[in-house]
Amino acid sequence: METIWSVLIFAAVLVCPLAMVLMMLPMMRRGGRGHGSRETPAGESEQLAALEAEHARLAERIAQLEEARAEHQREPVESKAVP
Repeated sequence: METIWSVLIFAAVLVCPLAMVLMMLPMMRRGGRGHGSRETPAGESEQLAALEAEHARLAERIAQLEEARAEHQREPVESKAVP
């Protein structure tokens, strides 16, 4: 009886990871996008437009910060006289 339990435990330990791999193979072949939920090209183009708008906004903010830094570096440093 003890050998039967040993065999069953060994089979369960061996079969569980193999079953997991077999279930994951189809998902990996689809590119990991889940259960067939593919974005439509329209959804992808909307996402691309949003990312391009954010990129433009960030580029403008970077330019403003660089300009402010350049102005700050051009200002003369006032030296305080020590009495």
